[in-house]
Amino acid sequence: FKPNNIELETGKAYKLVFKNTDDEKHEFASPEAMAKIFTRKVEVLGADGKMISEVKGAISEFEVAGGGVVEWFIVPVQTGDKVPIECALEGHKEAGMVGTFTIK
Repeated sequence: FKPNNIELETGKAYKLVFKNTDDEKHEFASPEAMAKIFTRKVEVLGADGKMISEVKGAISEFEVAGGGVVEWFIVPVQTGDKVPIECALEGHKEAGMVGTFTIK
C-alpha cells in the first residue's frame, strides 16, 4: 500500500481514496481497524470518475477491481497504534501488500 502508514485523529472526518493501478483485484482488510473506525459511506467510481455505487453502514473489508477506485468516508472513533491492514487475497500479503493505521 502507498502510503503504507496512514495517520488519523479520532473525531475528524476523512475521505481515503483507494486506487488500484493493477489489472487484478486487491482487497483492503483489517478487522481491528474497522472496529476503531465509523464508516460514513463507501463510494465506487467508474472509469469516468463518476460514482456508480454507494454503500452505507458498517463494513469489514472491501475489494477494488483492477483499475478501479473506491472512496471511503470515515470518522475514527478509537485510538490505535500501528493497527495492521492488508490485502487478504492469497499471496498478496506475502508480496508486501500490507500497512498500518495509527489513530491518535
